[in-house]
Amino acid sequence: MLAPTFDHASSLGRSETDANRSKRLITQDRGGSVEAYVARARSGFFETPAAHRTMTTLETFMATARVRPQASRYWIEALFGLSSSDFAMRVLEANRERLLKVVSEG
Repeated sequence: MLAPTFDHASSLGRSETDANRSKRLITQDRGGSVEAYVARARSGFFETPAAHRTMTTLETFMATARVRPQASRYWIEALFGLSSSDFAMRVLEANRERLLKVVSEG
């Protein structure tokens, strides 16, 4: 059984300003891109008790995959059928419509 996860806001750029998030979306600088931001993302997990730095999110996934290969295969297979951008856009659109409806009725 997989445990629920928490605090996804930090991995979604919560600490970034709107200007920085917008800049990352359009930059031609590979080091400043969203992809670079994701590649540098760190988890809250240390590889060993003596480690001085947390693992990246990818390192964490790979480490847990070695311990629970079936679980990792399950999530990889789920990714093939997932369109996160479509879902995220639909959530934004739904919330936009809800807010605009409140404003227009208010």
